[in-house]
Amino acid sequence: MHRAKALITPLMFGVALASQPPTTRPATAAQALERASTALREWAGLAAKEREKAKLKQVVDAVRAAGKPGLSFLAAQVRDHERGGRRREYDALHTVLCHVGLRMLDEVEKSEMVFAGQYAELAVLQPHIGEFFVGLVLTTPQWFPFDRRWRVVPALRDLYPKGPDTETMDKVQAMAEDELEPYHMRVRLGYALAQWGRRRMVKDQILEFQRTLGGKDPERAAVAARDLAALYYAIRDYAPAAVTHREYLRRAVEVEHPLFPVDYYNAACCAALSGDRRGGLEMLRRCIECNVSDDIDSSQRLKLKLFARDPEIAMLRAAPEFVELMRRAFGKAWDVEGGQQSGRRAPDGKAGAGGSGSQTRTKRLVPGD
Repeated sequence: MHRAKALITPLMFGVALASQPPTTRPATAAQALERASTALREWAGLAAKEREKAKLKQVVDAVRAAGKPGLSFLAAQVRDHERGGRRREYDALHTVLCHVGLRMLDEVEKSEMVFAGQYAELAVLQPHIGEFFVGLVLTTPQWFPFDRRWRVVPALRDLYPKGPDTETMDKVQAMAEDELEPYHMRVRLGYALAQWGRRRMVKDQILEFQRTLGGKDPERAAVAARDLAALYYAIRDYAPAAVTHREYLRRAVEVEHPLFPVDYYNAACCAALSGDRRGGLEMLRRCIECNVSDDIDSSQRLKLKLFARDPEIAMLRAAPEFVELMRRAFGKAWDVEGGQQSGRRAPDGKAGAGGSGSQTRTKRLVPGD
């Protein structure tokens, strides 16, 4: 955390600025990278008093427009100036790096899907971006909204899939166990710790669900299976999540508990994430059968965009059977729109089944996920 002071100071002037008007003709990848590299070099050459907020936003816009190559160029420039001891240039580019991270948080908050790995593209900016995000959570600066800290946790989980250093992990655990922290923040930190191998905060909850599963009340057992599957998903332990989702579906049928397309879709996602393509396709087939059923209200039906874009079922989209299932569900609309979307990069953000907000394809059944 030796860079903590440096990574906070350049950001005190904030980030809320008006959007620039779009260009009339989209730039090619090479043109976008050239614009980003030029903008970064010019920004690095400015004296501190010349670094205006509007100019900073233009630089961040250029980097984001250039995609992964833009991030890679930024990372290389930051490392180069850091190793060369060129403090002024390093500070200037580090400010851009931090604002790119903040922009990513905003993009995810406004978008329509949420999934593990959403911030993975920022990994090229490590270790600087990880240290910056850790600082937002553990030593939150005054300019960063306190009630937005929880939105940073998924980024930490993507940037540190196996966990940060022991000292940082200890601080995260202390925060998660602090009863003065908001409940939803503690839950999210607990999920992160579980992903990193420290399951103490979820262990009792898992055991309680398992006890209910083995109990004599079949309806409570079905609900416990659903919630346990959601908890496994939340801590990114996908193999038991897939198994427990199937257990929930079986028990729900036995007690005549209503099932919806989202229930089968969740099972398909967990199967795919655990590497079980056959099981995922079977759950997806049942999802589609439920989705087209006349017994299902339109508000419960999952929309084409979810199947076309959700990265969690990317493995399933590669299977020939997938297209047939989609055509059965959506007819020609899949060929017109779905086929195009499935070849594009998935959007980032919250998992919205229909995009309207009326019904979500969400596995977040455990409070706080």
